[in-house]
Amino acid sequence: MGMSSLKLLKYVLFFFNLLFWVLGMSFALTLNCQIDKTSQTIGL
Repeated sequence: MGMSSLKLLKYVLFFFNLLFWVLGMSFALTLNCQIDKTSQTIGL
């Protein structure tokens, strides 16, 4: 019981870490695209 719950916790933490990383990357890419569009519009 204790061992399996520990393993489950490890998987859950890994999953959330992966999810957070993917969300962070997509957010950063979206932000970069927005900045590129804005700077192109301004003419920098």
